[in-house]
Amino acid sequence: MLAAFIKSSIAHMMLRFFSLFPIDKDKIVFSSFYGMVNDNPYAIYKKLCEKNAPCKCVWLVSKGKRGTEKTEYVGRLSVKGCYHLATARVWIDNSRKREWVCKRKGQYYIQTWHGGIGNKLVEKAAASKLSDGYVKEAIHDSQMIDLFLSNSAWMTNIIKRDFWYDGPVEETGYPREDILFDKTGKMHKSVCAFYHVDPKTRFVIYAPTFRNDPDMDYGFDTERLINTFQNKYGGNWKIIIRLHPNVLKEQHKVHYSDNVLNGSEYPDMNELIMASEWLISDYSSCMFDALIAGRSVIAYVKDLEKYREERGFIVDPEKLPFPIARDEDDMNCVVENFDWDKFQQEGKRFLDDCGMVQDGMASERVADLVCSLLKEE
Repeated sequence: MLAAFIKSSIAHMMLRFFSLFPIDKDKIVFSSFYGMVNDNPYAIYKKLCEKNAPCKCVWLVSKGKRGTEKTEYVGRLSVKGCYHLATARVWIDNSRKREWVCKRKGQYYIQTWHGGIGNKLVEKAAASKLSDGYVKEAIHDSQMIDLFLSNSAWMTNIIKRDFWYDGPVEETGYPREDILFDKTGKMHKSVCAFYHVDPKTRFVIYAPTFRNDPDMDYGFDTERLINTFQNKYGGNWKIIIRLHPNVLKEQHKVHYSDNVLNGSEYPDMNELIMASEWLISDYSSCMFDALIAGRSVIAYVKDLEKYREERGFIVDPEKLPFPIARDEDDMNCVVENFDWDKFQQEGKRFLDDCGMVQDGMASERVADLVCSLLKEE
């Protein structure tokens, strides 16, 4: 704790010092949770590169990467990282910036967030479950944001209600969700190549959200489930298990094998969704991403009452368009008796009711918005 405090204090002082330097009107600083290069910021970055936008791109990362002519990767707490953060015209992030970060007049901060339509309570609605430090940091971050992106009327309402934010919200759609409209099948090929498996392999993803309970068991009888899929639908099935970044330290509890693959190693969750035919989760917003992509979804909620008490929901899970399984017997039964037509109809109705705006063109809209910002004096 002391070391982290010293590092953040030094970073704050560097940021203040570099604020004396002029703002570079062509520079964009990208940041994603845990210093990764992914999610909405990466989708925006890729589209800007495709459009050959006249900008300088800098990524704040947890580990250094080699830069290119137009892109530089620097440590989040490094001297260069503080310099670029202090002198960039635009910031693009998908998670909270730390309390030591301060924005200058003339800088523009776009918050894309890393969720979307989701059912668990977040931010202000879950404030009693969050640490005082996080709440303080979140309020500070929201006060700096100039524009929040949204993918639906549902998410816009959540942002305005629960994010300590009263600024503009643009329903552009989320750039990271553009690939959910891809019909080429290239993501399946990429995932098969990544895991060195037969190109005809069929995938189901298990992606539970995190718990604060260190004793939480994220496992189940994977071989039984694989047999259920193979007996019902034919083909060679494998399960991809992807843990939430907050609980990656629990990976040692998962038994990976030739048929159970480590999805946490793969850089993009939505690519895994597109490569798969089914998603099994509990309370994660990825269930709604899979719904948009037209994948079959099961809510495996073996701790429903406990999670309801500890975190809470926006809507009762039983009113969502996902069949519920409370134990492994239920889960296998749902797979065997899944009604695709009913699921598809209820899912479309739900997304329509949420005011979903995703159409595969969000990256284009946001890239154009960023380019227009860079042209402003």
